[in-house]
Amino acid sequence: PPTNNDAERALRHAVIARRLSFGTRTEEGSRFYAAGLSVIETCRKRGIDVWTYVCSLITAARSGLPHPPIPAAAMDRKRRTAYFVAQTQPTMVHRINVDTFELTGTLSLAGVDSGSTTFIDAARGYLYVGANTAPGKLAKVNLKTFTLEDTRTFQAGENFLSSSAMDSARGVAYFGTNTSPGRVVKVDLNTFRRTGSLTLSPGENRLRSAVLDPVDGSLY
Repeated sequence: PPTNNDAERALRHAVIARRLSFGTRTEEGSRFYAAGLSVIETCRKRGIDVWTYVCSLITAARSGLPHPPIPAAAMDRKRRTAYFVAQTQPTMVHRINVDTFELTGTLSLAGVDSGSTTFIDAARGYLYVGANTAPGKLAKVNLKTFTLEDTRTFQAGENFLSSSAMDSARGVAYFGTNTSPGRVVKVDLNTFRRTGSLTLSPGENRLRSAVLDPVDGSLY
């Protein structure tokens, strides 16, 4: 039967730490602690070295650059395969068989650095990887052959792709930028062309998450 065992196990370390330390003393401390644990557990779930990612956060902050998103991953349920995107130069995509838990391939995305967001279009058989670069770049990977098929460079100002959502029925994808203000870039998946961009209002910054309602096509 369905359970929440995974969620309870993820909280176990926090509960033990709270019991030993008697918790935090301020609301600000509680928020900092909760945010830190969220980053740590997400990195663990994605097989990412926590300290390497934290160091990249501190380096970006000291340099006045946008915070790098946690490296991305996507699951192809039909093929029982997971893809992990490494924020390297160039971006590396690691393919893992989830049944045997074996690495079955590694692909270098030439010309696309610092992959930061990804999704799978199972109907068309492609993996898309957005880059945390200025301007942003998009890579198209053929899942059947596990090869880089094409890349696109977005326009100036459409920088640091940090989130994405796909409308498979309509054949379009949307990419959010980690900028101030945030921008949403629209891509036609059938032609693999950028078809538009929307700049949000001042204060609507750093689009780090995206979700699409498949019923009416609304993007949030």
